[in-house]
Amino acid sequence: MQLELCIPKDKYDVAAVRRASSVGFPALNPVVPELLEWLQDYNWPVARHVSSLLAAAGPEVAPHIDDALNSDDAIWKFWIIENLAGKLRPTLWQKLYPTIQRIAEHPTAAEIEEEVHLAAKAALESRHKG
Repeated sequence: MQLELCIPKDKYDVAAVRRASSVGFPALNPVVPELLEWLQDYNWPVARHVSSLLAAAGPEVAPHIDDALNSDDAIWKFWIIENLAGKLRPTLWQKLYPTIQRIAEHPTAAEIEEEVHLAAKAALESRHKG
């Protein structure tokens, strides 16, 4: 299957995510950046499906998620931490832990304004308890 068929074309394209799920990881690794973009607004119907899909990824996708968490888009960071971080496999979580910890302990002004640091603190606490 062509990987571009696994990338949603619009916020309602859940069928693309179903195709992506059938392909799975690591085959989807090349399109992770495009899939992550669909978490920029968790109000989009496709976002929760993409989040569940990415939660099944291995540690090799960590650099892409880390790039998003180090971007200037505080709202995107919030959605990733709030809706994806808690679902991550332990090996992937460990790779992202330093960035999430940085956000929790030394947030930027934008991260404070969008309450990303609070989501990061909650994610750290949740993982610590779990």
